[in-house]
Amino acid sequence: MRGLALLAQLVFMLLGNEVLACECEPLPSESDPVLELEHGLMNVDTVFLGTVEDIKIVEDERQPRIPVYVSRISVRESFLAPEISVVITRSHPSEVCGIEFVEGSKYLIFGNKDSKGAVWVSGCSFTKLADRADRVVELLRKRGRDE
Repeated sequence: MRGLALLAQLVFMLLGNEVLACECEPLPSESDPVLELEHGLMNVDTVFLGTVEDIKIVEDERQPRIPVYVSRISVRESFLAPEISVVITRSHPSEVCGIEFVEGSKYLIFGNKDSKGAVWVSGCSFTKLADRADRVVELLRKRGRDE
């Protein structure tokens, strides 16, 4: 039995990255903000800058016994969505592709609203810390002025 456990550990160590790899389309290089923005806007209906006010872990209503991060985020600036002031985001913490927000941090969030108004985000979205998205935020602001 001990040999089987060691074999499983060895296989996981050798294949771990492939086993746990996120199955997202490759993200464009951060050196091209136009391409980044085009990619980021694909398949989302909500984009905003916001600050994480608090985070809790709850059970997923759709999949019992599966935990979900629920983050209350104050919207500072909305780019793609109706005018909103507070958003509840949901993300599966157990998935490799989940997003772990940090309370008090500011993010540029790309997500999709569900029927209850919560915004779902994933590691496959373009969501990132706001201080790493300055050029994309500038493009979003310009895009808003040009429309």
